[in-house]
Formats: sequence, C-alpha cells, structure tokens
Amino acid sequence: MNPGGAIGSTEGARAKTLRLALRWMLILATALLLAPPGFRGTPEAFETLLIVAFALSNVALTFLPEGRARNPYLEHIVAIADTFLVSLGLFHAGLEGSHLPLVFFLTLLLAALGPDLPRSLAGATLVSGLYLYLVTQPGGGGGADELTRLLLRLPFLYVTALYYGHLVASVRAEQDHSRRVELEKTELEAFLEITSATNSTLDLHEVLFVVVQRIAVLVHARRCSILTVDEGGRRATVLASSDDPKVGGIVLDLEKYPEIRKALETRQAVVINDVDQEPMMKGVRSKVQALGFHSIIVLPLMFRENLLGMLFLRAARAERRFSTDEITACQVVANASANALKNAMLYEQARSDARTRKETADKLQSILDNSPDLIYTTDMQGRLTEFNRGGEVLLGYGRQEVLGKPCGELYEETDARDRMDALLKDGTLLNSFETTVRCREGAIKDVMVAAALLRDDAGNPHGTVGIIKDITDLKVARRHLVQAEKLSAVGEVVSGVAHELNNPLAGVLGYAQLLMGNRMDTRQQRSVERIFESALRCQKIVQNLLAFARRHPSEKRYLGLNGIVEKTLDLKGYQLRVNNLKVIKKLDPGLPKTMLDFNQIQQVLLNVINNAQHALASHRGHGTLTIGTSVRGGTILLQVKDDGPGIPSETLGRIFDPFFTTKPVGEGTGLGLAVSYGIVRDHGGRIWADSRVGEGATISIELPILGDETASVPREPVPPSGSGHPGRSLRILAVDDEPVLLDLIVDALGRDGHLVDTAGGGREALEKLAGTTYDIVLLDLKMPEMDGRELFETIKVRFPEAGRRVIFASGDTIHPETRHFIDGSGRPCIDKPFKLEVLAEAIASVVNGGAHEPMVSTGR
Repeated sequence: MNPGGAIGSTEGARAKTLRLALRWMLILATALLLAPPGFRGTPEAFETLLIVAFALSNVALTFLPEGRARNPYLEHIVAIADTFLVSLGLFHAGLEGSHLPLVFFLTLLLAALGPDLPRSLAGATLVSGLYLYLVTQPGGGGGADELTRLLLRLPFLYVTALYYGHLVASVRAEQDHSRRVELEKTELEAFLEITSATNSTLDLHEVLFVVVQRIAVLVHARRCSILTVDEGGRRATVLASSDDPKVGGIVLDLEKYPEIRKALETRQAVVINDVDQEPMMKGVRSKVQALGFHSIIVLPLMFRENLLGMLFLRAARAERRFSTDEITACQVVANASANALKNAMLYEQARSDARTRKETADKLQSILDNSPDLIYTTDMQGRLTEFNRGGEVLLGYGRQEVLGKPCGELYEETDARDRMDALLKDGTLLNSFETTVRCREGAIKDVMVAAALLRDDAGNPHGTVGIIKDITDLKVARRHLVQAEKLSAVGEVVSGVAHELNNPLAGVLGYAQLLMGNRMDTRQQRSVERIFESALRCQKIVQNLLAFARRHPSEKRYLGLNGIVEKTLDLKGYQLRVNNLKVIKKLDPGLPKTMLDFNQIQQVLLNVINNAQHALASHRGHGTLTIGTSVRGGTILLQVKDDGPGIPSETLGRIFDPFFTTKPVGEGTGLGLAVSYGIVRDHGGRIWADSRVGEGATISIELPILGDETASVPREPVPPSGSGHPGRSLRILAVDDEPVLLDLIVDALGRDGHLVDTAGGGREALEKLAGTTYDIVLLDLKMPEMDGRELFETIKVRFPEAGRRVIFASGDTIHPETRHFIDGSGRPCIDKPFKLEVLAEAIASVVNGGAHEPMVSTGR
C-alpha cells in the first residue's frame, strides 16, 4: 500500500467529479439558453442533437478511467468543445442590442484573473448584477417582455464563470505543481550530483566545488561558497566557491561579515532579501552593493551538534525575495552537503593519517636501510620477518635469502642462540651482549647484540626485534688501547728505573774513566777496562729500556717508505739468503712520502723481519717472506707476510705485550714488537697481526700521509765544537743531589785544573751564587725540594749573567715536558750517564760562546 498514492487518487477523483458536475451544469445552462422563449415550440434539431451529444460525452467522461480522463490532449479537446458550446449559446441568445457578450467576456476575465474559485464566483455575481442593471434600464438592450429569457441567461453566466474559473484554477494548480516538481527535480539532481561526487571521489575540494555549484544553480545565486571558521570565530577560510574551481585558502576577516557572525551565534539560517533594508548590513552595505550583491543567505553546516562550516550564498536579485521553497531547498541540500563534507573531511583526515603513516613508515624504512647495523624482526616462532640492508652488508646474505629462516642461524655461538630462545619463551630483555656471527664468505665477526619482544597495543607479544652491531674493529681498537695502556704503565716503570740507574751508573762510568787515566799494572788496567765496558753495556741496556718506553724524541723527516724498506732488505739480505728465505717485494711505485724517523721505522722493520725469520727457520728451515706497500684511503699500508706456521689464537693477542716471547731463554727479550708498537704509535699509526695456524702470519703497519713539516723550519745552527778544554782554569758550580756525581765532577774537572764548588740543592746553590761569580753552572734537572727548572728561572731573574752560563744534566732528557723546557731555555744539556769528554766539550762550547742554542749530547 502507498498512502501517498491513495491520497493522490482521492484528490484526483474529487477533481474529476467537480469538473463533470460543472460541465453538466454548463450543458444544462446552455440547453436552457437554446430553448424557445417561454418554452413554447420545439428546439431546432441541430441544437437538440448538440446538447444530447455533449450530454453523452459527459456520460462517457464519467465512466472513463481517471488516468485516461486526465490525458492533456483529451482535456484540450473537451475545453475546445465546451468553448464551442458556449459560443453557440451566445450566438443563439443574440449579439445585437444585447449586453450579454460584453458581460460574458467580463465574466471570463474575472474568472481568469481570480486567484481561486470562490472569488471567481463572487466576480460572476457582481457581473450578473451589472447585467441585470443594464438590461432593465430604458434603452439598455432589454425589456420587461424578455424577463423570462433574462432569467435563463443568468444561470448561464454563473455556470460559465464557475466552469472557466475552475479551468483557470486547475491550470494554475498544474503550473504550481510543475514548478514544485521542477524544484524537486532540481533538488534531486543536486542530491544526486552531490551523492555521485561523494561516491565517485572523496577529494574534499572536488566534493565542495560540486556542492557550491549545484546550490548556486538551485537558487540562481551569483556566488556560493563554503567556509570553515576558526575556534575563536574571528576568521573564516574559503574552502570552495562556485565561480572559481581553483579558489581555496582565502582567509576572511569576520569583522567585515556581520551576517556570518550572526549565523555563528544563533546556529540558524540568516536570510537577507534586501541588503539596502537590512540594519545589520549598515556598516558594510556600500561594499556589498559595489560587488553587485542584493540578497544573501548564510546556512550553518551542522553534523549532529558539530558546526562543520558555513554555506554562504550571494545573489543579484533585488526584484524578488528568496522563496520559502528555495530556502528550504538550500537547507535540505546544505544538510546533505554537511554529510558529504563530513565524509570528505573524514576521508581527508584518513588520507592525511595514511600519508603521515606512510611518511613515518618510509622514514623508518630509510633508517633501517641506511643503518650500518643489522636490524631484524622475527615472529613468535623465531623466523626472520625483516632484514635490513645493513645486515646484507654485514653478513653478505640477501634479504630474500634469510627471510623465513630461524633467527638463531645468524649466530655462531650456542649461548647466543639459547638467549634468543629464552627471549621468545620468557620475554627476557636482552641487554647488549657480545657474541660472534659467521658471514657468507666464512669470516667470523665480533658483534654486539640487543633484542627485545615486539608487542601490540594490548601488550601482547607478536615477535622480536634485534640489533646486531659489528664491533670487530672496535675490539681491535680496544686491544690496541689495552696494549697502549700496558706499554704506558710498563714504560713509566722502566723510565723511573732507568732514571734511578743513571745516577749511580754515571758514577761507575766516570770513575772508571778516571782510573783509566792513572798509571797501573797491566792486570789492574784490564780490570778497570772491564769495569768501563760493563758500565757502557749497562748504559746501552738503559738506553734500550728508554727506547722501549718511547722516552726519547724521534727525528722525523720527509721520506719515502719504499726507500727504507729497500735499505733494510739490503741490510738483512745476506742473513735472509743463508737462512733459505725468499723475499718477494710488492712495493707501490707511486707511494707518497710522509714524515718518518728513518732509524725508528728501520728498527720496526728489522724487528718484524727477525720474528718472521725465526718462525720460518724453526718451522721447516726455509720459506717465503712477502713485503708490500700500498695506499689505503688516506694512509700508507706496509704488510710483512710469511708462510710459516702461523700464530695460535691464544698467543695472537699478546705478541705486542712487553717481555712476552715464545723464543727459548737467551734468544729473545720480548721487547722487539713492543718497541715497534710504541714507534708506530709515536708516528700516529697503528700495527696489528692477522694469522691462522698453518697459514702463516701477516703484520700490518698503517701510517698517516703527512705533508713536509720541515720545509718551512730552518735548521738549527750547529754549535762550534770546542777543543775539549777551554784553555784556562774555570770556576764551576756543580749542583746535584747525588754526592757520588758531585765527587766525580770535582775529581774529573779538578784534574783539568778547574775550581769546582758543589751544592746539594737549589737553596745552597743560590747562596753560593750570591757570594761568588762562576764561569759555568752545571745544573741537574731533577732534585728534591727545588728542582732544576725552578732554580734556573730564579737564577735568570737574580743572576742574569750566571743564567747564560748554565749547562743542564739529566737522565730524562727525552721526556716531553723535559724536552720542551730544555728547548725553551736555550741552554745545552748532557745526558746521564755521560762520558767525561762529553762534559768537557760542553764546558768548552759555553766558554767559547757557542752555546746560545740548545745542545743535546746523548753521551753515546
């Protein structure tokens, strides 16, 4: 059942019944008008047949189905036939001398102009009265003898007015219905287009443009816009406008739009049919009129209780007001638009969220791809689900090769695999721990691993994530650091021991020289010479210890490493040949020069070659030694490789330790590679060993490429060598905290005719300087209470002349601080233990005026 259809059928039936009744009345009134006067006589046959035909047609229309009866063509035919019938009645009534035609057309005019049927009937009554007045007046075209005919004409006028008034009302109703249908059609088209736009695209701008364009067409607006309003209600932003598909982002100051402010406050539609008459538009009226707008509608776009925006319509329609139907239609379309706008906004928000998630995912993927560490994820069965490029570089496996495989296969050690199993079972967080992994080519790398469970929003685990960091180089650097710390600690001890040995050794060496200058028998002479030789040997041992501790300065020059290699091989050539060792040289001819100490680098090479030679000789009595140089990055790489037995892993990490050796007792001290380590480090480089048992060993030395640091530094002038004796007796002050050394100096210099005063410390020396002028001040640097540095600075201030005659003596001249002080003092210095002739030469140099530049004598 369709209630609406039933109501429509009922109204149609009533309209049909009314129209048939009025037509019966019209036929009857026309028949009375066509009847003979006084009803005397017989009507003409034609008229009778015409009346009968009209009556029969009305009977036929009565039984005709409503759908066919409302056929427009049939209605037009019936209206023409009825007009013919009315015209016939008028013709029969007589046109000459009668006011009936005039009154009839006046009746039709009132019926056509009447807004409804009752008013048409009232107009017919008025016209009938006018007709009676006209025909009853003398000369009015009628007389009293025609009273009967007059009475028959009045019903005709009434019925004609009713019938044609009904036709006009029906036409108007039909027109109103058509307009409503057209408006509904336009509304439906707008709904359809908005719905279609929403279904076909959720692009916010496109949907909004369709909305404003359709509403503008619906109410004939010049411009329709959709706005969003900020939270403060002070500014609005244009999202779309019907007259420009590309507009968007224009900001409106709502202080200039009172109609929008009112709609915001009331959340109701604001309709302004005439800007000129609207009080709220007073402040902006001239600007609105200049734009050609005369009527405005502002509709809030509401989604439930939320204000999404404003629908803003402006039209140039001062001649008429917005109709209720137009306002209603706009409101209906606005409500539908609010839904479409909300959907589009939700889509835009979802798209923005998706874009943000994609950007985040891309960023995370970029981080994963560009991370140097191996980052992986697994499922709860421990199968790999993600594997980044850092892992491909670290292990050499492609991503697709490892996905789906157990995570434990990455690790070399059982303990690491057990840890991963525990993580999956118990969720135990794996803080950083060290283990190893095996690469595709078989290499084992040291790594640092951290892993944890992956959980969803509810906290349920769904896999694991792990980070594997390659620490192979870090562990090598760590071993080097440990090695450096060992060498530094041992070096400090050795340096202290060497310094303590220097003073008594200087006494032994000095007194042995004094005794050798005396007359004695052959046996005594031989004994003293052995004492002297033993002292010299001790001196050499001390110097070697200092060399190990790197406690003497290197003398670097701008040299080529290849030349040092060639000269070292020339030096060792004979020994290598007699030991059946073949040497292969792979020296890069384009190797750049750098700053090197020739003697020290040669010492390193000799130490490395000697170790390889010993390993090969003890292994099978022959072998091959390969020495190569190359450039790697910004460094020079020197490699010495042998095909000997190799170095066991438990030994490999200790070969640079001081005093560590695998040679039999008496064949090595364990200082060779330790000294080499210190020399390379002093050059700013690094040295390491690689070896596998049975495959030989390779010692690699990496040195930085440096520019010529001596190019702009002038050479120090060589002081003129003295004769060894100044040629006259000198007054000398010897300051030292070692009584043995003071006695030695007194005896040695006194034998040469010099007057020697001694002081056991700084304060005593200052007291003697205050009372005596000395030609030479021999000053020890290390003394208790006031050391040589402090004493020298005091002498320069209080006794400037004596300050220019100071000669330093120290067993620690190669310490950086000591070296810096001596270089800055401008005074000469001799090493302890010293030979007596070296001391004499230093004194002669100062006396002869040649010691204005620092001079260091090693005493060798």
